[in-house]
Amino acid sequence: MECFLYSFFTFGGFLKGVTAVIQTHPNVAAAAGEDARLFCQLLETTMVYQVTWQKIFEGKEINIGSYEKFNGETVNLEFEGKVQFKEAGLQNNSIVIRNVTEQDGGCYLCVFTTYPHGGLSNKTCVHVYELHEPVLQVRRSKSPEESLVSCSATGRPAPTVTLTAPQQHLHLSQHNTVTVTNTNNTVTVTTTAVLSGLHDDSFQDTYIQVACAAKVDFGPQVEVVKRITELRPTSDDAGLAAVIQTQLSVWATTGGDVLLSCQLLENNGFKTNLIQVSWEKSSPAGSVNMAAYNPHFGARVNPDFRKNVQFEYLGLQNNSVVIRNVTEQDGGCYLCVFTTYPHGGLSNKTCVHVYELHEPVLQVRGSKSPEESLVSCSATGRPAPTVTLTVPQQHLHLSQHNTVTVTNTNNTVTVTTTAVLSGLHDDSTRVGCAARVDSGPQVEVVKRISLFNNAPRCFHLTWVTSLCTSVFVSLLIIF
Repeated sequence: MECFLYSFFTFGGFLKGVTAVIQTHPNVAAAAGEDARLFCQLLETTMVYQVTWQKIFEGKEINIGSYEKFNGETVNLEFEGKVQFKEAGLQNNSIVIRNVTEQDGGCYLCVFTTYPHGGLSNKTCVHVYELHEPVLQVRRSKSPEESLVSCSATGRPAPTVTLTAPQQHLHLSQHNTVTVTNTNNTVTVTTTAVLSGLHDDSFQDTYIQVACAAKVDFGPQVEVVKRITELRPTSDDAGLAAVIQTQLSVWATTGGDVLLSCQLLENNGFKTNLIQVSWEKSSPAGSVNMAAYNPHFGARVNPDFRKNVQFEYLGLQNNSVVIRNVTEQDGGCYLCVFTTYPHGGLSNKTCVHVYELHEPVLQVRGSKSPEESLVSCSATGRPAPTVTLTVPQQHLHLSQHNTVTVTNTNNTVTVTTTAVLSGLHDDSTRVGCAARVDSGPQVEVVKRISLFNNAPRCFHLTWVTSLCTSVFVSLLIIF
């Protein structure tokens, strides 16, 4: 989860009450080996000469690079090839840390050098994580109505592993968790439980489901689902079952890529010959063939899907495809079909949920009462986002909530929630707004308002703010 932090700085002397707002991401999660983007924006019009990025290391601030009004951008030798400017500007500035490693974790400062106020800074902390796809196993027990379920996930920091059985007639009990620290400092967490409630009629719909979700702090959640398909017993494999592992649901942002993977796992003694792996897209009229891999004929993507579908991994036991530049039309369910002998086709389904979610806009406006403010937050997405306002401090209260929903011409939906914030005093005040779509990711912004006893409350009344700004401009003209 990434958050915006709005900081208010008050300057003394003749400029009391003038505020400068710096917006940045207080926390950025980055997977090991990927890139991390750090962003900073000065939300006030003032004379800026230079923007500098620094890393805080052992209590010291190490210069990474800077962008200067006359000489452009410069990256220090120690960080060349590692850090690049993404957006070089004096009002808006961002850098990218390439191929993130554990050593890149920590906090970074964005410093605006201004006149006449000097240096204004804000902090972003990078959290580097590693999370591998969980391994979910289902083994038979002595009882025909029970199975032993175990799930292992490896990551850094230690992941949280959760087992679930969606069907109401199934139950997980006797949970046991073992944690092992590996030589590369990753941690493997294994959770085991007994799955009960299995009957002969459990397989009337051809499968039962067991799911495992793994998550690391600040990072995403990865889930795998096993559908256990009961095969009709024969003289050679009576009572044996084939297990197909895939992801039940995958979330993809508009314009991004989505990976669909499928694996056929064989239980003890189960014998089958794999002939082909096919991918199909489900539609109301039936399934449409999308791609197939056959060891004799190779990989083939059907013409209707060649623009944005590619095989990521070719194999009969493990197979995956990537859908590039996802659009709303790519949403829906996809089948992974293993063609086997003598059992025929074994399939599993993954449903792709395409979403669009823009960063919320959080505003705090003054009211007639010095201890109240009007708070509003707007978020635009597809499907319609849920917008939630929060205040962590116990002495603050949000009341008189009002929500307005507007459908835009591009089918996105803008949801605006407004509330009255009361209980303000002369101390640091935070207001948060979280927006999310269905089970997709959550985006949060936070505004921090600092009040000072020796400064006029310019932010409380709109006309006072305008007056303070006018005085500030007049003083600059005089000097």
